[in-house]
Amino acid sequence: MGTAVQVQTHMDDNWIEDVELLDRLEAREEAKAGRAAFLKLDKEAKALILARGISGPVRCGRFIIGAKEIPAKTVESFETSGGVRVSIKTSEE
Repeated sequence: MGTAVQVQTHMDDNWIEDVELLDRLEAREEAKAGRAAFLKLDKEAKALILARGISGPVRCGRFIIGAKEIPAKTVESFETSGGVRVSIKTSEE
């Protein structure tokens, strides 16, 4: 049996134990080949991250999760809505 390779972690990495979120993140990663399935799982994973109130950066399994609040702003003659931008990447990326 081979050993699993773990990417070197940083001393200041914050880890969370969340089996449901980790399962969703792994499914999202596997679905990248099928764009429609990926987009659906990506939306679900990001909604779960926002529902958990995760602001990041934190690690969940091999994933590094961050969320950045985006303020509302006026662009020329219209306003944009504020929101939160969630980033998800694997520790290998």
